[in-house]
Amino acid sequence: MFKLKKINVTYQEDKILHDLSFQIQSGEFVYLTGKSGAGKSSLLRLLHGELSFSGDFIFREHDVQFEVPDYRRQFQKMVKYVSQQLMVDSSKTVVENLAIYDHFKRKAQNSVAENVAKWLSIFSLSHLREHYPDEISGGDQSRLALAMALTTQPRILLLDEPTANLDPKMSARVLTYLESLNAQGVTIILATHDASILEKFPHRCLELREGEIV
Repeated sequence: MFKLKKINVTYQEDKILHDLSFQIQSGEFVYLTGKSGAGKSSLLRLLHGELSFSGDFIFREHDVQFEVPDYRRQFQKMVKYVSQQLMVDSSKTVVENLAIYDHFKRKAQNSVAENVAKWLSIFSLSHLREHYPDEISGGDQSRLALAMALTTQPRILLLDEPTANLDPKMSARVLTYLESLNAQGVTIILATHDASILEKFPHRCLELREGEIV
């Protein structure tokens, strides 16, 4: 699925990713590990088509064409990225945020309500349904952002520290759900520095150090 060869990314004359070469197959669950500043977030942004690069970047046997707006738009419909800068609408309640994509698709109201109720339950947000994002905790906001991404039914998920603000019990619940999605064929690439996750939910790791894979 993803095949990168000798990829370099430069920002303001500084190389932030160096000579990256690796492959990730369809249906894999892969961790990106490394200390803060190692390049995990930059690599996720690269995989989402947000950064200019040099080198070979192949997706599904074809060179990517992120410079073509329609190609990039279609690519990002398939590949959902949940960053640490959570993209929730502060002017909407939790339930309204979860309904955004369904309303965009003009689904019937009863269908939207059922879908929203499902995600509220999965991520233990039902009791916060009428709250606004600035009224809930960072961990609750993280779960909301992840749930919003999942309402689009992506086949590929790029997740940047999704459990950083969660307690161990909720982290385990989120990882268990992500593993169930992975078992259904969803490709997951998850950046984390939490060693306990790697022990409890082992998968292949790509470790970064100063922008390089080691």
